[in-house]
Amino acid sequence: MPVSKRIKEICEYINNNSRVADIGCDHGYLILEAIASKKILYAQLIDNKIAPLEKAKTNLKNIKLNMDYTLSDGLDDLNPIIDTVVIAGMGGILIKEILQKNLVKLENRNLIIQANNNLERLREFLYNNLIYPVSEKIIFEKSYFYQIMYLKKEKTIKKYNFEDLYLGMKLKNSNSVILKKYCSMELKKYEKIKEDVSENKDIELIEKKINVLKKTLRRFINKT
Repeated sequence: MPVSKRIKEICEYINNNSRVADIGCDHGYLILEAIASKKILYAQLIDNKIAPLEKAKTNLKNIKLNMDYTLSDGLDDLNPIIDTVVIAGMGGILIKEILQKNLVKLENRNLIIQANNNLERLREFLYNNLIYPVSEKIIFEKSYFYQIMYLKKEKTIKKYNFEDLYLGMKLKNSNSVILKKYCSMELKKYEKIKEDVSENKDIELIEKKINVLKKTLRRFINKT
């Protein structure tokens, strides 16, 4: 069964011998890849709809691993033995709501997130709750950019700025050629928006993004 680059890259952040929960498991492809590449010890597939769970059961029926299929909302019924929580392929606001409802369950657990949008608002929520990236990466697949975060809840507060919200505390300093491509495309997009709308209530935000993007691209130029 073919697995997307996005799923493969998410699974790179899962440690060997982990006990993994996939929130919003869809068809179970992520757990299938995690079993193949990381030799995980246990999987809990969670979804709030029965159809994805049934499809996941079908796709994983020949896999010999201790697994549970949980019809539940977010982290409500997370198995206490879970050490790694994956939430991928959802909007940033929905992920924020899932986490906000059960913040206490993130203590001493690895958190892997891939949000499809609203990354700035999601990151602000994470940082304000002392959940910071250990590592971040950006990939490009089928005309889409995906940012993947590996995070842990910490004890001490870290200061952050707009650049950290927009590009990520770790990702902003990455040497990834995909980050360079992303920043170039974002810069063209926001410069066009700024030209087209002279009186835009969001002009201050647009200019902040343009400045961050230019700063990041200058870093790449200076390294060549």
